[in-house]
Amino acid sequence: MAIQWTARVKGPDGRYTNEWKPDGVSHKGLVVTESWVKCVRVMSDVWENQTFVKVWDEESKEVKTITIYTTNLSSRCGCVSEVDAPAHIIATYKAAQDRKARIRAAREELDTARRLEKEAQEELKKVVNGREVVVVKGRKVPVGTRGLVRWMGATEWGYRVGIAVTGQPPKGFDPLLNKLTYTSISNCEALVAGLEPNETPVGGWAAYRDAVIAAETATIASRPKKGHRVRVIADGTKGTLFWINGDRCGVDTRPVKEQRGRSPEPLWLPLDEVERLDGSRSTIVAAPVAVPAPKKEELRWPYNEVCFVDGADALNYRGEVIATLTERGRNRLVEQNPEIRILV
Repeated sequence: MAIQWTARVKGPDGRYTNEWKPDGVSHKGLVVTESWVKCVRVMSDVWENQTFVKVWDEESKEVKTITIYTTNLSSRCGCVSEVDAPAHIIATYKAAQDRKARIRAAREELDTARRLEKEAQEELKKVVNGREVVVVKGRKVPVGTRGLVRWMGATEWGYRVGIAVTGQPPKGFDPLLNKLTYTSISNCEALVAGLEPNETPVGGWAAYRDAVIAAETATIASRPKKGHRVRVIADGTKGTLFWINGDRCGVDTRPVKEQRGRSPEPLWLPLDEVERLDGSRSTIVAAPVAVPAPKKEELRWPYNEVCFVDGADALNYRGEVIATLTERGRNRLVEQNPEIRILV
């Protein structure tokens, strides 16, 4: 036996009673799994418990899920008495479930990698004051215009930036004469050293962003901190560092015991003009220059949709088999598209 059915008995008035009677057996030798219950939303404010089971469908030659009972609507109830599908069908089903689990894990890994790449790219290409940018779209400012962002602010036309265009000669010392080129911030994209706007660094955006952060962290770590005793490199004047902002610092040259309140005559210096009393100095660790990655080869369909490879099967993002590969073909495909995940 496989699924045993019972049906509700109708009374003389044609309404169902609470009495149940046997109503036959179905799916002999075809039940693949035990039954399970799931709460399902059947209307906007109506939920019910439904009982499901997986069985082998002889017509379609695949495992299907059927409903054998619902708490609110069923006048007939099925009960799995035995999982009796042939061993080879159950083995095929379990193999398919294992593949789905591998695909699910690989898809999560792929989604995480793509999200981190996107976040790193957006962070590196974010338009901020002082960064070099390029105009990538728009009508009034020519696409390809490059320059440094010197102003950012909200206007009646939205958030805009003022760009000091590269190669544009200054017109005297009056800042009013040296007009900036204004455009929407959405029309601009920050430039990354060594890359053109449509290029990607070798190793990906996340790895390059981490290298940039590591360089910035090393630079900051080498600097003296507020409260450190320092010495002016030029004349040996000693003092206490009481202020630091970017590449500038303030030094209180009074004796330590007299350093209370605001210093009457502080020294304002570039940070690289002072050193700690032990002789250690600030070190500027240059951010690495990105090396453009070679452009990916355009693959023809269906190979351009391959996300995972499981054995000889090439799978798309949904886990559907779209091609069968030889070992040589698999190696070639992974070489052409390193983002493809090999399922293990």
